[in-house]
Amino acid sequence: MFIQLVAVPLPYWPVRSVWSNTFSDERFHGNARDLVDRAGGFATVVLIVMVAIGAPIVEELVCRGFLQRSLATRFH
Repeated sequence: MFIQLVAVPLPYWPVRSVWSNTFSDERFHGNARDLVDRAGGFATVVLIVMVAIGAPIVEELVCRGFLQRSLATRFH
């Protein structure tokens, strides 16, 4: 939950201040809707697998792989 609420929006903060129209919430939602609308058949299956399985795996790799390891070495 921390990643979703803090770490994901954090890199967008500087670019949103410069290019507010390009990185607006409405634009993100529109792009997501377009992606889902264009997906059909096999593409829908791939999209569901990537969202349901791929995203949690990547999150675990980042959190447990990089962050936890670096914090463990720093703080013993």
